[in-house]
Amino acid sequence: MTEEKIEEVRETSDEAIPDHPVSKHRGHRRRMAKRFAEAGFDGWREHEILERLLYEVLPRRNTNEVAHALIRCFGSLRGVLLAEPEELAEVRGIGPVSAKWLAALLPRFTENLLGTMRQSPVTDGEMLVLADWFLGYLAYPAAYVFLASDGRLLGAVPVENAEEEPEPEGQVILLIREADASHDLIRALAGHLRPRPDKVFALTKKRELRETEI
Repeated sequence: MTEEKIEEVRETSDEAIPDHPVSKHRGHRRRMAKRFAEAGFDGWREHEILERLLYEVLPRRNTNEVAHALIRCFGSLRGVLLAEPEELAEVRGIGPVSAKWLAALLPRFTENLLGTMRQSPVTDGEMLVLADWFLGYLAYPAAYVFLASDGRLLGAVPVENAEEEPEPEGQVILLIREADASHDLIRALAGHLRPRPDKVFALTKKRELRETEI
């Protein structure tokens, strides 16, 4: 992140983030909590997801404005989650503690997500969650899902990190976005995939998984 970009966010954030929540935000957190309880993050915009996450470490601040500042600075939710703590702390409203918390969120959430799927066979719904996470929120072009012979999850990684995984002992699933299924990059990638996938599923715009070929 350049010094010019940091300064730009600082300047706009100084005016945008009040020391105390203003009246128009009264009850906002309760409405967000109710919305999350009813449908999870389905249909949420990136800054809204980040705003909700920041509740955990910024209980008294207007996290809506902090979330907007972070998105402006890093370009996307993925950019925020992949940023270093020192970079995050440059944004007004984010201190050292919240910066470290945000930086640790991605690996912690991923590990928790995968951990729950290692106990029993992965369901269609859980496979969709994996596709949403890797292809949607993290914006990777493709991801591997490794399943044991009984359907339990062994691991899930972006394709670019697959060399870090041990040789699979069960089924190998490749997840891609439907819009990329015929893309030259994906076709070129398919010819060099190691390990070779047993099945390929594409994530559609309607958040459905469809088996496909590349």
